Amino acid sequence: MSSNASVNVIQGDSMQSERREKVAIIGSGNWGSAIASVAAKNALARPQQFQPEIVMWVFEEDYQGKPLSQVINETHMNPKYLPDIPLGENVIAEPDLAKVLDGATALVIVFPHQFFHDILKQMAGKVEKGAKAVSLIKVSFSSPWASADVTYSNHRGCGCTRANDSNICNDHSRRVRDLLLFA
Repeated sequence: MSSNASVNVIQGDSMQSERREKVAIIGSGNWGSAIASVAAKNALARPQQFQPEIVMWVFEEDYQGKPLSQVINETHMNPKYLPDIPLGENVIAEPDLAKVLDGATALVIVFPHQFFHDILKQMAGKVEKGAKAVSLIKVSFSSPWASADVTYSNHRGCGCTRANDSNICNDHSRRVRDLLLFA
C-alpha cells in the first residue's frame, strides 16, 4: 500500500502531523460519476483534509472505439453515463481496481448492487488498513443487498455505512461525509 501525504495541522499551541484522506470512488455509472464530481470539488476546497486527486474505478468498456477510462481522462466527463456534466480535472478514471484501492483511506462504494459480491472478492486484501467507506449502492431495505455495508465491514476490516441509513454512524463516516456536501 502506498503512503498518504501528510500535512501539519496546528491545534491550539501544538503542531501535529495528520494524514490527508485519499478518496477512491468504486463505480463510475451516472451515480458514481455524479458523486465523483462532488468529491472532486470538495477535495480541492479542503486541501488540508483531502488529497486533490479523486480516483474513480471504471469497469472498462468501449465507448465510440476507445476505452471509457481513456475518454473520461481526456474529456473530464463520462459521456456514456453522465453526458455533458464535467467531473473535474482532478478525477482520474482507472480500470484497475487494485490501483484505485492502493493507499485509499476514504472509499465511496457506488456500483449496481448485482455486482456487489464479485467486486467485493476483487477488493479482498487490497483495502488500506483503517480505511473508511460509505456505501451509496441503491437498494431497498427489503432487498437481500440491504446489509451490504455490514457484509463489507465484516469481510474487509474497515468501517462502512450506508448513506441511506436513517442513522449514519459518525465514527465511520466523519471525514467521508464532507465529500458529499454540496458546497
